[in-house]
Amino acid sequence: MGQDSGNGLIPNHGDLPWLQDIDANNNLVSDVWYDQWGITYRDVVILDSDNVPYDIDPTQAGIQNFNLSIYNLAVPENYAALREFFLRAASPKAGLSLKVVDVPTSVNSVGESNLPAGDTWVDEWGSFYVEVWVETTNDNSLGLTDVALDLTYDGSMVHAESIEYGPAFTINRTGTILNPSGRISNLGGATLRSDIADNAPALLARIKFNTVTAPHNANGEHIHAHAQLAFGMADAEVGSVISQSAIASMAGANVSLMPVTYDLNDDDRIGFADLAVFTGAFLQNVGGTSDAWAADFDGSGRVDFGDLSWFTANFLRTSADTTALDYPTNWPNMGG
Repeated sequence: MGQDSGNGLIPNHGDLPWLQDIDANNNLVSDVWYDQWGITYRDVVILDSDNVPYDIDPTQAGIQNFNLSIYNLAVPENYAALREFFLRAASPKAGLSLKVVDVPTSVNSVGESNLPAGDTWVDEWGSFYVEVWVETTNDNSLGLTDVALDLTYDGSMVHAESIEYGPAFTINRTGTILNPSGRISNLGGATLRSDIADNAPALLARIKFNTVTAPHNANGEHIHAHAQLAFGMADAEVGSVISQSAIASMAGANVSLMPVTYDLNDDDRIGFADLAVFTGAFLQNVGGTSDAWAADFDGSGRVDFGDLSWFTANFLRTSADTTALDYPTNWPNMGG
């Protein structure tokens, strides 16, 4: 804690009398800081664990001085405000991240893990998960105890199906799926532990999503994304064992929504009609026939046996299947 008194004789380590407001002689000023010390103003500046001045009011950035001449601590409301100021400054800072994954991330018994890299695309038939991760972002041995936020997404492109909560957040679990408005309202939970996310990110919740149909569209000679899906957070609040934590960062997630490349006639199945289209393009160079661009699954510039192997691996699959389709490792970026 740093202090500025206007009196060079007052040491900065005089914490106890510094915070006392006693007016025994009823002259409406502090006996300690005014009558005895002759102090004309007193500012308290609190440094957090990163040695950065802490904002008094989280809603008003840059206001970092608590003036004890203006906010007389003899007034209960002012004392309570300063106390909360101290508690917030001592609380760990929080970071929130969203990750899109096709396979749930493995976590330990309390839901902690390294952050997954996250996927960059999803296809129109598949389901996927949006994971909400919380962590402390400063050097603090204290953990986080409760988290609540709104998860936002494009409800016309994807629908949330279910919520799975992280192993540590076992109480006060909340969350209302509102697909028409593209929001999961008040998604959150709490824990009785004091060490969650203190040294590794912790999973708050995992939401399963399903996509809507994406048209098998062409752009030149390559299948392009139907849409960019953005997942974000709003109205986030995080608490620690001490007080409400400042949120240092919030990172959303963006992925491309891709059509199923093997469904060449776009009828939600990879069947004989698609085989007929593929056969017509087989051994053709991209640009040689109107269908060759769509059947060049591996982006080699020619429809050949490599593409046939990918088509065969997914033949007779439908949009109702629950297992993921097989794609070349360079899909969907092989065409630029």
